[in-house]
Amino acid sequence: MTYGYKTLKEFKSEYIKEAEQSIIVPEYSTNKGFDTKVATLMKDNFKSNPTKMFIKMNGYLRSVVRDDWEIKIISYQEEPETYLATLAATKALGIKYIPTIYSYKTKNLAMMLNSCALGYGNNINIFLSYYLFNKVLSCSKEKEFIIGHELGHNQCNSTATHIVGVKEPLEASRYGEYTADRAGLLACKDVEAATRALLKVSTAEKVPEEKVREAARSMVENAERNLSNLSGDNSTHPCLERRVAAMKAFASSQMYARLTGTPVDASMLSDEALEQRLAKIIKGGK
Repeated sequence: MTYGYKTLKEFKSEYIKEAEQSIIVPEYSTNKGFDTKVATLMKDNFKSNPTKMFIKMNGYLRSVVRDDWEIKIISYQEEPETYLATLAATKALGIKYIPTIYSYKTKNLAMMLNSCALGYGNNINIFLSYYLFNKVLSCSKEKEFIIGHELGHNQCNSTATHIVGVKEPLEASRYGEYTADRAGLLACKDVEAATRALLKVSTAEKVPEEKVREAARSMVENAERNLSNLSGDNSTHPCLERRVAAMKAFASSQMYARLTGTPVDASMLSDEALEQRLAKIIKGGK
């Protein structure tokens, strides 16, 4: 008779199997070549030395969490909307286990308007700024987008690049943002809400809610009209106009319909047409 104990060999075997099954390249990835390379390296490393990978992942998590953060685990009782938004985003992206959800307080302005998901596959720790989620974002859809965005980075193995020593080129980083925005949109299913969330995260100033809503509506409505007037981007994050245009295109695609369980229509962008549209958006609409 046994009581559920496992030998180290059994534990490692299950750990490797879970890693192999949950480390994926999601269908919505905008950079499948790079993401596949990282996912393959992750799986190979787990096979060769799972203990070392476990230690590396936890070491990286400790290196990212700042000393000045005040951290606590989020419960439904204390932050119900944020907790439920995390559950909704997790379900929308097909993540098997509920992430460990932390809320942090900091005086660092950049991190006050930021959040992150650290881990791999189904093994995720998500850190959400208390200020952002309780003072800035005004509805569950905006929260679902931000959480989905961070989980999208995790699904495409952004953390893994630091663990397996893959240098992430600028282009790959920028594609990673388009991919994560798609994940956020799959979570919230509302392009305007996603745009409002990005607008709020991108400014350090408190902007009246109605002005944010007006700006978001206008940005979505005119998503691709002014792309040719934009200058080139050289940062890790594409400009907001390009990101909104890319999300709007994704929302009108067959891929989005498949992933959200809605009817696929011939008038929607095919996967090939969606890829071409994104390339056009990145080049300034030309």
